[in-house]
Amino acid sequence: MADLYFSGYQNDKVLKISNWSTTVLDSFSTAGFTTDPHGIEWTKGGDFYIASYIDDFIYQTSGFSSTITDSLDYTSGGDDPDAVSSDLDGSVIWHQDNGNNIILNSGFSTTVKDSFDSSGLSNNPNGVTWNSIDVYVSCSGATDKSFQTSGFSSTVLDSIDHSGLTASPIPVGCSWTGTNYLLSELTDDVLYEFSGFTTTILNSVDVSTLDVNPWGISHPDADERLAPPVTPQMLYINTAIGETRFTPGIQNFVKPKLIDFGKRYGGGGGCYRIFGDAEYRFYWDTGTPPVEGSTPDETNDTFNGYETTALFGNGDHRISASNFNGLLDSGFGNVGNNGERYKRLLIESDNAVNLPPSAPMDWRLEQRAGVTWIYGLYQEYNSPAPDASAVVRAEEWSIAYTINGSTPPVDTPSITPEFRGNMAEVLKYPLPVQAHGITVKVRLQTRRLDGAVWVYSELDSVLSLVIDTVGPDAPPGGSTWRGAIPEDAL
Repeated sequence: MADLYFSGYQNDKVLKISNWSTTVLDSFSTAGFTTDPHGIEWTKGGDFYIASYIDDFIYQTSGFSSTITDSLDYTSGGDDPDAVSSDLDGSVIWHQDNGNNIILNSGFSTTVKDSFDSSGLSNNPNGVTWNSIDVYVSCSGATDKSFQTSGFSSTVLDSIDHSGLTASPIPVGCSWTGTNYLLSELTDDVLYEFSGFTTTILNSVDVSTLDVNPWGISHPDADERLAPPVTPQMLYINTAIGETRFTPGIQNFVKPKLIDFGKRYGGGGGCYRIFGDAEYRFYWDTGTPPVEGSTPDETNDTFNGYETTALFGNGDHRISASNFNGLLDSGFGNVGNNGERYKRLLIESDNAVNLPPSAPMDWRLEQRAGVTWIYGLYQEYNSPAPDASAVVRAEEWSIAYTINGSTPPVDTPSITPEFRGNMAEVLKYPLPVQAHGITVKVRLQTRRLDGAVWVYSELDSVLSLVIDTVGPDAPPGGSTWRGAIPEDAL
């Protein structure tokens, strides 16, 4: 984490500092709209939330600036907000100081979606942050602790004691980076980063020369904090000796190929002279399939249920696996729904999403009497659970065509024949008749309706033909040959 944000409520400022130092990169004053700014939050959308304890408002500013784009008024129904955080959808989590309530609002609004009473944790909670799974609350007063609660509730999962920070610590603002816990301590004007949710200090900085009484603390890595880690699900592989093949719905192991094993390695292997440690090997790449025989990204001695230590962010990931028996590597199995040697994990907006449907397996164009006929074949299985990024079959054909020589557009069909519900879908469709010499170009895709959005197949192609309605030449004129019957004899 290179940068850090904090609010100095006594001087009415918000500051951005560089890498746990007193080097100020940017700052702005809140005096124009609030005094004593308390909790702050850098949001996933790139805006800023500021909780005003004095004015009973939460403000949204345009980026890191004093330009207000929205505000929430809590002067009625709840007062003294001194902490603010946000959810994946931009919802506001804040702390009601007088009522000891942690409140989750729907979006940036005063509509309450959920709340819980934090008085059982402490009579004086000050900071609150949220990782879309659990809530973290920093408390001063009698406890001087931070609590991790189970989900959005008052059930305590874990707590850490801050009494060792100073003789009289006042923990106030807090934040969660996705891996580490951040805290601002009011007495000594110090900001802390702890290793995970522990008392082990990784970083700290005394900001008393910049501002006094820091309260809110946040950081620019909101995407990392707000997105729960996404890990690939297990591969579905069934095998036989000498080959590796995929069977949907069966969870099994990748077996090494043992072709020529006895012939080539039987002598040395039987004496245990050339065997290494057996392991399962896992490979991945973004945008392109992993290369068989390359260095694995991770290895493990078991396969089923293995969870990678790496986290997968937004992108189109391709994941493969092999088994090494100490001597031979199995190579990649055909684990994809259409025989690909990889599983595909597509993550968008920090969530695994269903994959686009496959393109037609095969298709062609034919013409008869000025009519262009489209023939296509599609077959695809829905992914068996629990694939995180699942394959879901298409529902319709997507046909786009032109007759002026231009290329048909992508994902913009003019004709959408529905599937018949068969395991294998066959298309036989005639386009309108065209005159001789017209060039017909066709783009054939498949598509599926996800909610209100049509999702189209990828890797589509364009085929073309030229209409030919001129018949064959007439046979040559009649002639006579030896032995022919004279024409006038008929």
